[in-house]
Amino acid sequence: MHDIKAFFKSINFTSINQDLEEMTIDKVVLNKKEEVFNVYLHSKKVLPITDIDALREASLNKIKGEYKCNIYVTYDEIKDADCLDYIKEIVKRLTVKKPSLISLVECVPVIDDDIIIFEVMSPAEEEQVKKEEANIRKVLADYGFKDYFITTKLNEELRKNVALE
Repeated sequence: MHDIKAFFKSINFTSINQDLEEMTIDKVVLNKKEEVFNVYLHSKKVLPITDIDALREASLNKIKGEYKCNIYVTYDEIKDADCLDYIKEIVKRLTVKKPSLISLVECVPVIDDDIIIFEVMSPAEEEQVKKEEANIRKVLADYGFKDYFITTKLNEELRKNVALE
């Protein structure tokens, strides 16, 4: 078994969250062609996105300063609330690049099994979400939330309420 603290030290990462230190390293794979170590981490519970971002940022330091490193995280238990927290942050970041999606920040998606449903108020907004669906799924998977599908639901009442205001 690989030592998580030794790995953190090798990328000059100082953990401020005890839960990060409880992660385990499932495996480390060297991609000889690209000269990259793929490090597969495992956690019992979902960790905050800020902690995973900090860990990924530290991995850019390279292992011992010379070996590129990619980090992949898996979780034992993913609750809908955990997934929603990540979705909200991902959408928030996406709207910085694509301000036309700003209405999604206020939208609270619904999770039904492995389907994430965004309620939208117009066909144009629905089309924008569909265009970004693959990107959102990829980012979720990069953070350890695999096998989720994203769809939309047109909410005519919401559209009418906005039109009346």
